[in-house]
Amino acid sequence: MQVEKLTLKDVATTTRQYLETIFALGDGHVGVRDSLPFTGNQQGTLPVMLVNGFYASNPITYGENAYGYAKNHQTIVSLTSPRYLDFATAQTDSAVPDAWHVTVDDTVLDFSSGKLTEKFQITTSDQHHFELAVETMILLDGSHQLMLNYQLTSLDYAGELRFKRPIVREANAASEADDDPRVAQRQAGLKIEFKTIADEHELQWQTTVASTQQQLTQSDRLTAVPENFSVHKDQTGFHGAGEIKPHETLQWSFVRQVSEINQPLATSSVEDAEALNQRILTDFWQQSQVQISDHKLQTGIQYNLFQLFQSAGRDGLTNIAAKGITGPGYEGHYFWVPKCICCHSSSTHNRKWLSNYCTIATVFYRKRVSVLVI
Repeated sequence: MQVEKLTLKDVATTTRQYLETIFALGDGHVGVRDSLPFTGNQQGTLPVMLVNGFYASNPITYGENAYGYAKNHQTIVSLTSPRYLDFATAQTDSAVPDAWHVTVDDTVLDFSSGKLTEKFQITTSDQHHFELAVETMILLDGSHQLMLNYQLTSLDYAGELRFKRPIVREANAASEADDDPRVAQRQAGLKIEFKTIADEHELQWQTTVASTQQQLTQSDRLTAVPENFSVHKDQTGFHGAGEIKPHETLQWSFVRQVSEINQPLATSSVEDAEALNQRILTDFWQQSQVQISDHKLQTGIQYNLFQLFQSAGRDGLTNIAAKGITGPGYEGHYFWVPKCICCHSSSTHNRKWLSNYCTIATVFYRKRVSVLVI
């Protein structure tokens, strides 16, 4: 029995902080939490992107010194989520908190391609209605590219529609939820420098951490935009405007790419990203050979193997394939899978392990599946 996907029906709660971690995507180098796509709907959550080994360092002050005491904190750096795409009608703007009310209609994580598909129902403050479908997929070939596709459908609105894609946004390293375990991150001390790119549909910028002098280069490419929509770019991101009619669906597509730390951005182009991921994941599932009679347990184990593969990246494939796990004689046997509490981007390339970054976070046992984000 092979489970093909994980949906909202398979998880214990639809609390936003929970879904951000469960439906996160990564490739062993970069990890992106699931989140709502509008900047005005991010209150009390941590919709960030995290890069393995990209951290800030800060001195620790003790009452007295002693041999062996750690001298510095090492804290993962929060980077702006690449999932943001704001829209505005003639009267309302999704970037304004609570101006657009968003509910999640459906969420599907496809184990065969790594594609995350989400559908949202939207009501604006002036009572217009939209549907938004968002497809997100990170390439598993080591090129560190995140593919994002947005399809906005107007149900009853006609008129001007503006779009804006924030590239750099102040991401708070604290959540309104006091018990959120993912707040051990920093953003202070980042220097952002934009590069001159002739292509009007591409932006590139470099982020430097003041305390460690680590550098990271990112690019954002606008690969699809509705016909007759204007497009402009500046150091805030892409923006433009056009018209939308009732029952019309418009599409925007982006590719976000992240460099290795202190390395230039690699040049990479893929004709069919989904087919590439399917080939990579087919090899992985063929090696995994997980067969459990209990459907819920099978779903949980496949989900964690999938997230483990994302955490390890393609290079870790041979080390994480679990062979010969069978049922029903599963009573009393625990299946442990390391999973990053931040975004499933654990250290696998001999980089420096960071405090408060990754842990053993998931345990399964017969007839029940507990997903612990601790």
